[in-house]
Amino acid sequence: MPKYTKVMNSKIIIFAAFIVLSAFSCKATKEGKNAETKEGVNKIKLDSKNPIVGNWSWLETYCCGRMKGVEKASITKEIKGLNIYPDGNYERTENGKVTTTGKYTMGTGTPYKGRESIQFDENVGALLQINGDTAILSWEYMDLQIETYVRAK
Repeated sequence: MPKYTKVMNSKIIIFAAFIVLSAFSCKATKEGKNAETKEGVNKIKLDSKNPIVGNWSWLETYCCGRMKGVEKASITKEIKGLNIYPDGNYERTENGKVTTTGKYTMGTGTPYKGRESIQFDENVGALLQINGDTAILSWEYMDLQIETYVRAK
């Protein structure tokens, strides 16, 4: 087989691989868009009986993907809070001062594989798990952080 034919065959194989990879990346983008637009999310009613409602004190943050590490309140001596109100508002505090306020929504459904989630403003939703007086907010499914809080007394 002439050298020219081998080069052309290699170029055809590379071009075909590019086409196949492009097709799969379009599908991934479409699925990501569905998650952002909340298709398939069932809203959870917000009221004072919802277990996430209340004032929460930050315990630790475990972060992230390839840059793993744990930041703990007991080591950093930072006093962070997350206050969740039944009217759909929230605020984050640091050392007693409000640093962020906004709206939150809760839901279950397709983007979170049926698990309960909470979304602050327009940010990506966190998977939510409440065990007694401990709340865990996890963005780990996206290689982001896991925050742990304890109900403030």
